[in-house]
Amino acid sequence: MPGDALLLSTSQLVSNLCTNLGHSLWLIPHPTSPLHAALSTLISRTLPAHFTPSPIAHTSFTPHLTLTSLVPTTPATAHQIHSIKLPEAAPVVRFSSLEAGEKFFTKLTLQVQKDPALVALAVACRAEFVTGGNRKEAERWGREAYVPHVSLVYHEEEREAVAARIEGLSEAVREAGILTGAEAEGEMKGEEWMGGWKGGRLVLVNTSAPLEEWRILAERQL
Repeated sequence: MPGDALLLSTSQLVSNLCTNLGHSLWLIPHPTSPLHAALSTLISRTLPAHFTPSPIAHTSFTPHLTLTSLVPTTPATAHQIHSIKLPEAAPVVRFSSLEAGEKFFTKLTLQVQKDPALVALAVACRAEFVTGGNRKEAERWGREAYVPHVSLVYHEEEREAVAARIEGLSEAVREAGILTGAEAEGEMKGEEWMGGWKGGRLVLVNTSAPLEEWRILAERQL
């Protein structure tokens, strides 16, 4: 049937996207924090109700900010995250806005300010795992290409259709207690803060696998 062929084609596209990701390094909030709980509920229950049911949409991923993908899938990688030279300052994740995106993995995201310590951490990870130690190349990527965000929805719906519902989606995010923009400015108040987080955990995830098989392979507390 034509519909079945389209579904197979779309599913294969998502599978190819995962394969092309390699492993990924994520920064995640403390798993017992109110923010982690609120984001998890938005991802798994609240926001999917605002989207057309889809057999390829995924609603069980850990709340995270991707520092870099394209990490080699070698046995040594899990140990290597402990050798990354971390920036002196703790990274700060501060939510700036809710946006609809073009890509499957960024269909609805909390955009994040480019905090210098956060970018420095992403650059350090990129240099360690992706650019073969080429710091200048990693720094250029950090300036020109890196767009920090926290994904809330993985879906194949067109961006324009999601953008048309952004007011209702924003209301759902606000009702969950998440702060963005001016409300997320100011001093972060420990683990109770709902406008982002400071520090967190650096984790290695096997994002080259199918979505339902993504697992944390190694982690490092910041």
